[in-house]
Amino acid sequence: MSKSVLSVIAAQFQDCVRACAESASPRFALAKLNSLLSDLTAGELREAIATPPPPGLSPFLSNYIAAMVEYGGWSEVVAPWPTETISVM
Repeated sequence: MSKSVLSVIAAQFQDCVRACAESASPRFALAKLNSLLSDLTAGELREAIATPPPPGLSPFLSNYIAAMVEYGGWSEVVAPWPTETISVM
């Protein structure tokens, strides 16, 4: 059984998403995530969002994070999970 290892960029993305999930008021964590995504090159961005966020996010956070990725047009080429993240709120 092989265990996949995330790149540094992907791990940073996952850490930011976890921080959003663990916060009672995630606005600062979401701002940090937005800053991370905005500062990445196209290649780094592909790397960061290639792995979906960890399971267990609230519908609000799941949709919010997917919308952040989709808004930048980043999901079209690199990751299907934002468009698959559809929850009824």
